[in-house]
Amino acid sequence: LASARDRVGRARLAIENRAYLLARNSAPSLPEVDQEAYDVRLRSRLESAASDAADLLNNAGVVRESCGRHSEAESCFREALDVYRSECRRHEGSGDDDVDRTVDNLVRGGIASRSE
Repeated sequence: LASARDRVGRARLAIENRAYLLARNSAPSLPEVDQEAYDVRLRSRLESAASDAADLLNNAGVVRESCGRHSEAESCFREALDVYRSECRRHEGSGDDDVDRTVDNLVRGGIASRSE
């Protein structure tokens, strides 16, 4: 999980650095097509790393839920949803099985913790 979070952080940093350099007009000079392709690759790298991290967070939540650690599970599910939404641009109700499963886990966990 820490490794996945680290990959997300590195990808975010690469995008932020690229945006900073572009804003200062000090980005390496590339043909316009190459710049667009580079930006697409950076974004794709971030989305891939973030998706892996969100999947791991959801799985960690399932394990914690099965051990009766409901508040920790809820935190994992909420963090996974945040990553899906903000970094992956994936949302519930859009036919995305991973996101919908995480929402279901969060709802089911909330019901389980209230019934104890």
